[in-house]
Amino acid sequence: HPIVGDCLSKMLAIRAMNAPVTEAFPWSHPHRVMDEMCELARVRRIRFHDLRNTFASHLVMSGSSIYDVKVLLGHPIKGPIAA
Repeated sequence: HPIVGDCLSKMLAIRAMNAPVTEAFPWSHPHRVMDEMCELARVRRIRFHDLRNTFASHLVMSGSSIYDVKVLLGHPIKGPIAA
């Protein structure tokens, strides 16, 4: 996927400069950063929530239990699935 390569390239360049990640990625405006990354990668706009949903879907498709997905996504563990 093109966004992965562009993101990886940018992160490796930041690491090579020994620059703090906060300087390269202004987390006070994370949606702006995501929009810029999508534009650079020439892909449609992706929201952080889209990545979260994709992560969860891939976990389930690869055989992870719903309980494990809940834990990894930070959902509260209560009710019948907690057993």
